[in-house]
Amino acid sequence: MSFGFLPNEGQPDFDALLKKFSEMGIDSGVLAGAKSFIEGMGANKSGEQNLITIANLREISRKIITAKGDLPVGTTDQQQLSEALTIANTWLDTEILFPAATVPNQSAWAKREWLDESVNGWQQLFEPLALGMADALGKVITSSNTALPIELMESGEQDPQQQEVMKTMLARILRGFMGTLIATQLGQGIGTLANTITGANDVAIPLLKADSGSHLIPQNITEWADGLGIDQEQIRIYLSLREAAAARLFANTPWLESYIKDLIVAYGEGITIDVDSITKQAEEAMASGEIDINNPQSINIALSAGLFTPQQTPAQELALTRLEMALALIEGWIDHVISAVASEKIPAFNALIENSRRRRATNAPMQQLFANLLGLEVSPRKMREASAFWNEVKNLRGADGRDKCWEDPAFLPMPKDLADVKAFFTKHYNPSNAILVVAGAVSLADVKALCDKWFSPIPAGIKYERNLPDEPIQLAERSLKVYAKVPTDAIYKAFHIDSRLSGLYNTADLISDILSRGESSRLYQSLVKNKRIFSEINAYISGDIEPGLLIVEGKLMPGISMEQADESIWIALDEMKTDIVPVREMQKNINKLVSAFVFGEMSLLNKAMNLAYYELLGDANLINVELEQYQQITVEAIQAYAKQIFRKENCATLYYHSQN
Repeated sequence: MSFGFLPNEGQPDFDALLKKFSEMGIDSGVLAGAKSFIEGMGANKSGEQNLITIANLREISRKIITAKGDLPVGTTDQQQLSEALTIANTWLDTEILFPAATVPNQSAWAKREWLDESVNGWQQLFEPLALGMADALGKVITSSNTALPIELMESGEQDPQQQEVMKTMLARILRGFMGTLIATQLGQGIGTLANTITGANDVAIPLLKADSGSHLIPQNITEWADGLGIDQEQIRIYLSLREAAAARLFANTPWLESYIKDLIVAYGEGITIDVDSITKQAEEAMASGEIDINNPQSINIALSAGLFTPQQTPAQELALTRLEMALALIEGWIDHVISAVASEKIPAFNALIENSRRRRATNAPMQQLFANLLGLEVSPRKMREASAFWNEVKNLRGADGRDKCWEDPAFLPMPKDLADVKAFFTKHYNPSNAILVVAGAVSLADVKALCDKWFSPIPAGIKYERNLPDEPIQLAERSLKVYAKVPTDAIYKAFHIDSRLSGLYNTADLISDILSRGESSRLYQSLVKNKRIFSEINAYISGDIEPGLLIVEGKLMPGISMEQADESIWIALDEMKTDIVPVREMQKNINKLVSAFVFGEMSLLNKAMNLAYYELLGDANLINVELEQYQQITVEAIQAYAKQIFRKENCATLYYHSQN
């Protein structure tokens, strides 16, 4: 067989294969990139190659840039933009928590300089999308029970072994084709962006190295300002403010790049191709004349137009929702902070920001790029809502509190939060819900006078009454297995316990201490020191007011099975149910609790926080009886409560398997 498709026959005869495609009416020219991709795999020891290559992206993008022209950066450009960035950073210093980087000597970039500095970031960002689409397409070919067209078989026979090898090779070729297709779309989008953006960070995505600083593109600034009739210096300072604000944000939120990438990874991994659905779409398209089976070009047009776009899964929709939210929050934060510092300093500021928003809404290459590749469009309305959100956060928490929202992705709001933020703060953060604690050598009269001075003008608001629905009682054991690239296997067991004011919360707390507080505790002595089943194991409780959980978590030693670890925990817990805890062991742990509590009360801040907490529970005097409640716990009460909570039907277990 001349194709070389059978095992150990070497590299395939691509020319022969592409000829077969051509004879079938398939445009073999579109597979040229795939041929290069497959042939290049031999040079990679791992047998893998990026589907989107930096070289391809740069080549495609440069053609777009060259077609419109790329002017060199002059000395005057460098000087003017450096001065504008210096002014911008001086203004932003008064508003933004994030520090500014030193203004680089080369503040002005040509279009190609931006391309060369950002192309690696683009490749890393969208490679997961190409992989997801390629893998989905490959699975359709390799897992299908349908035989390939007999025209592809040189012998004209449907040999099963040959069919399987042909399917595998066809999947590899289509994989390369998908990489070429996405690289082409992405490269064209990057080139278009290079011809329009005014700053290195104007795309509102962290693509550059963290220490790259701020850079502006004078040629595009000139075109951006054309016809506005606004003083050039005002325009430079305005665009410098946008660039400097974005650079500060990206340099000081190192998680943001991986967060956006992970969302695209989640979207890419969720891509599946429903063959039946695509078949139906194809039949409908042929019936309507949208595609002609005898005209391969019409098929290419249909594919490019997204006729057979796979339906999004709920996980993909969530990933896109979060991605849209992140992009809107970035843009909204930039608009908000520059408005705060420049709205009264730049005479034409309102006209400039309105022009900027209008351009993003009507002529936005970045938006078009995301729409083409992900089906995502960030609406101008969403950006305005995000800007209003940041304004509300600043009003309520100050500029520092606003910027601290970027410390962790968990702090970022979801779409509904933008509309709900004001109502949420009004509901929960008003004087009626506040508790004021004053600790220290002060007189009651002085405290009352100061409170009257500073707080009396503030409306009390409506007091929020907690009325959370009770969680349904768990009636059966629950478990979940998770496989991830973590250092070691781990197990987590959660048991429901009673609320803080039930009278049993303290008993649960004492049980968790008996199990794992210190190296003399039961779980450590038995399962870490003696049996060496776990490298570490802990028990603790959660829940401040409502019913909470007693959690046992442990990291397994190498060679220990998950079943063995699980059984060993149950044995230890069953001992709490069957055997009375010795009084000495119980009292030792109570003494530890008492000493920790008394030591904590030596701090005025801790005393104040504890008073506020007990007042929140309904009675500040509880602080005076807390220790007495622990002293009243009996060994019989410990055994009884252990029997109540350490039941399989009251347990949820997470088995965390390491893939390393």
